[in-house]
Amino acid sequence: MSNNVETSFDALGLVGPVSRQELQRAYKRLVLKYHPDHCGDDPEAREKFHRITEAYATLRRLYDRRAADTPTGRCMRCGRVDRLIRGMHGRHYCAGCLLGTRRRYLPLPVYRSIWCIPVFALEAIALWAIVRTMATQEWAYALTAAGASIGALLALGWALARADRIER
Repeated sequence: MSNNVETSFDALGLVGPVSRQELQRAYKRLVLKYHPDHCGDDPEAREKFHRITEAYATLRRLYDRRAADTPTGRCMRCGRVDRLIRGMHGRHYCAGCLLGTRRRYLPLPVYRSIWCIPVFALEAIALWAIVRTMATQEWAYALTAAGASIGALLALGWALARADRIER
């Protein structure tokens, strides 16, 4: 009997690509069915048992060779023990880390957006007073602008201290 992959798949009753677990299940199922202890001195069952055993050995060597091509070990990023794939820099990583499914990202910076309408209103009054002072040369408007600016700074400080609405 030739020990190629096609006849091995046929002997085990497998179709298409299968996992190592499916290969072992098919082998165990057939071995229990055709084992000499179970079937006695039946020559057909003995021949079938030998073909199944040779087919399993052939496919198992094939799976072991494939496993040797892709090493198993500890991933350098996540520390999981899995089959490793060589990355761009020559280091070995698991598929999850290389594809980005378990990639750890830096946390986003925390920023605060404070809604403070009184600050905007006071700044608008201060700007109006400065423009009015420049146009009329009256110092009363300058004092109004200074007072509105100080009020706006105080309102902003109060809003920051209270933090009515913070978006993160």
